Amino acid sequence: MFASLDSHPVWLAPLLLLALSTAAVSAWYYSVVDFEWLKEQALLSISDVNLRESARLSIRREAMLTSTLIHDLVLLPLGWLLMALYLFGVSRLLAFQRSFRQWFSLVVWSNMPHFILLASGAVQLLLNTDGHISNAQLHPLSLNQLVLRLQSGPWMGLAEAIDVGLVWSIALLALGVHDWTRRGWASALAIALLPPLLVYGGWALLLAQGITQ
Repeated sequence: MFASLDSHPVWLAPLLLLALSTAAVSAWYYSVVDFEWLKEQALLSISDVNLRESARLSIRREAMLTSTLIHDLVLLPLGWLLMALYLFGVSRLLAFQRSFRQWFSLVVWSNMPHFILLASGAVQLLLNTDGHISNAQLHPLSLNQLVLRLQSGPWMGLAEAIDVGLVWSIALLALGVHDWTRRGWASALAIALLPPLLVYGGWALLLAQGITQ
């Protein structure tokens, strides 16, 4: 795969397939979920009655769907673009002789394990019969669903964001960096891991600061 991407760095078709498929599953979810039930679940952590009623009025299906679609169709590809820019910068710094297009295609194709997450989410939607399905239940392969089992709290979002697909994508990216640059495995893995470590490590740090204050 890496040799093929090196000579033919195709990225548009897989990018559209990933982004549109993700958006389709999100739209499907918000079309079948019992939104009143979902709203009440979101409000459980708010103890103040006035704040809870204010939040209840502000939570709307259309707004939540719109924000999710913006994530799927705009922010997700933008994240891949930034990752490719980072790799291109590293390649220029270390004289790897690869173009931005090549790195972008590698990043996009490395995210193909995302389809496993989409398939697992689609299965959850198919098996659900009453519309009582949380967003977290669409991610049965997340760190939270597989190990931690958090039901609420500030750490739940981070635990849901780290999943099998993320680990698999990082591994594929490290393989690609190793294959293209002929650097050692430790160097290739460090290059692939640095951005995720900064993002998720920074997220964890902010959560820890919020908890200790």
